[in-house]
Amino acid sequence: MAAIIDYNPRAPTYAPAVMEAVGGGYTPVWKQDDEPWIIPEVETRSIGTQYNPPPKPKKEKSRQWKLVNLYRKALEKYWLQGNSKKKLRKILMDIYEDKDIKWTMARETKLVPCLDLIMRKEKNKSTPDEKVLKWVKGTRSILKKRFNKRRLK
Repeated sequence: MAAIIDYNPRAPTYAPAVMEAVGGGYTPVWKQDDEPWIIPEVETRSIGTQYNPPPKPKKEKSRQWKLVNLYRKALEKYWLQGNSKKKLRKILMDIYEDKDIKWTMARETKLVPCLDLIMRKEKNKSTPDEKVLKWVKGTRSILKKRFNKRRLK
């Protein structure tokens, strides 16, 4: 004689029998509130170690970069504010003779725009000083050759 087995499974605790209508039928839906001790995988997933490296120290500017910045400051101080022709000539000669000036240094320190400003101001005067214009133009042309640029921006 074959006995008919009565099969009535209980809902396991990790998948409670809360039913919701999904699609055409009912599907059991798990709610995290039922088991607060379960932490979702998204929060616990990690790749490698959880190490945050300290921020990199700022790279110190080179001596040459500081020197190029000093050229610009000297141009502003002695020509744009002081109008000392003798000192302007010395500064421009230093820039002209300095073989180690790089394009990035001149761009970051705004040396080229300072030379442009001197040219503009001198041209706009009622009686422009031809010597100053010639000195600045010569310095700009040597920088163009050194940086291999058609135009200094």
